Amino acid sequence: MDREVMASLFRRVFNGHRNIMTPTLVEFIDTGVYVVELSKGDFLKRPLFGVTVLTYGGGKTKLDKSFQSEATAREYIEEM
Repeated sequence: MDREVMASLFRRVFNGHRNIMTPTLVEFIDTGVYVVELSKGDFLKRPLFGVTVLTYGGGKTKLDKSFQSEATAREYIEEM
């Protein structure tokens, strides 16, 4: 799935709203099973990375999670 299609899917599901805790988009990732948004922000002056996971059809999952490092967030995504 290309980047624009993934972006459109997230905009539709979340009505164009950004995540308050991690508002800055890092990357959209197609895992082959899920569509993932990796985003970042700051919480109490510490970096915070958010992983938001949708099905290809735009269904929400219970796989969303926050991490204190980008490397740990990417490891989580790779394990999906």
